[in-house]
Amino acid sequence: SPDYVTDQLVNFFKFNKCAQVVSDLLEFQRTPYQFDIDPTLLLRLYHLPTLEEQEVFNLASRLEPANPEEAVENMVVEGAQLRLELERTRKQLTETQRLQQHSQSLLSLLIDENSNLRTVLRSLNISYPANAALSQLLADPLTVNCLPSS
Repeated sequence: SPDYVTDQLVNFFKFNKCAQVVSDLLEFQRTPYQFDIDPTLLLRLYHLPTLEEQEVFNLASRLEPANPEEAVENMVVEGAQLRLELERTRKQLTETQRLQQHSQSLLSLLIDENSNLRTVLRSLNISYPANAALSQLLADPLTVNCLPSS
């Protein structure tokens, strides 16, 4: 608000409000405050991470830009970029979930076939193959490192 209402009239309300604020500040300064020192809190405060001057400037410029219109435009562009990235991430997640379901289906089929093969071998009184790696695969189809390398 202006200091003067007209050329010759003082804005009394403004100066009265300023005087009240100064009076309150002086009153608060006269009151001694008794704080118990918390060593844990004090240690944390001493070890707070600090920012370089340029980082502080960048944050301040982002929070209070010199050109608000340009800042709004930049935020709109950033928002659009974030939406595109979110859409790409959602598509990747959908594809990953589809592949996971497919893998689970294949694993289920493998387990069923393994069970069927074991049943057939037992009914024919045929022992499991002599190859230890193949025997392990038939016993546990989830074992990945059981096949010999070629």
